[in-house]
Amino acid sequence: MPSLDLETMRRALALARTRGLARLDLTVGGATLAATLSPDWEPTEPVVTADESGEPVVKTVFANAPVVGYFRPAAMIEGDEISEGQSIGDVVALGISNEVGSPTDGVFDGFLASDGDPVEYGQQLVRIVAK
Repeated sequence: MPSLDLETMRRALALARTRGLARLDLTVGGATLAATLSPDWEPTEPVVTADESGEPVVKTVFANAPVVGYFRPAAMIEGDEISEGQSIGDVVALGISNEVGSPTDGVFDGFLASDGDPVEYGQQLVRIVAK
């Protein structure tokens, strides 16, 4: 009888992401995998704006959990420079590590969840001061 092993789950999740799916339901034998996938992050507004006097206004952005699971932060300290797409942690779900990437270039300003904390889909995990 076929089984839902780790490699099958990884391939199914990777395929779902490349196809842009928002949800994946997979049943193999008696085992079922149900996953909600986050869409690619795209800024909806500029990350740095100017006030009426033309002075730049600092914009804080957040990296959010891509799935429900347990947070594993990367080794970082406040003030570290980070670039867009850089790995700043992982959310582990069903033994599968899902990378949390920085949505923008900026300066790391702190974790909002601790190592091993259970997190919800879309939960803010990392605070970043955008450049």
